[in-house]
Amino acid sequence: SIRDGAKESRIAFFNPRSTKGRKEMTLQLSDDEGMTWKRRLLVNPNVCWGYSCMALVDPQTIGVLYESKGGLVFEKIKLDEVPVVKE
Repeated sequence: SIRDGAKESRIAFFNPRSTKGRKEMTLQLSDDEGMTWKRRLLVNPNVCWGYSCMALVDPQTIGVLYESKGGLVFEKIKLDEVPVVKE
């Protein structure tokens, strides 16, 4: 956060984005302290249990660990690969 002296503000949020059931595991990014969520990446469209956690792998990469139908899944996602969504 720029509030903590960083050059940029970024908040990451990872959850099942579907309104029906626990599916569409999605990484969302806010570059303005959570006011908007203009960057989004669908990581897994299938049914998942949705329990997840995230960690920074390095300054440009987020690691996500989540429960899928087949067990635990770990994926590394480069922040610059999360596209801006046009709604």
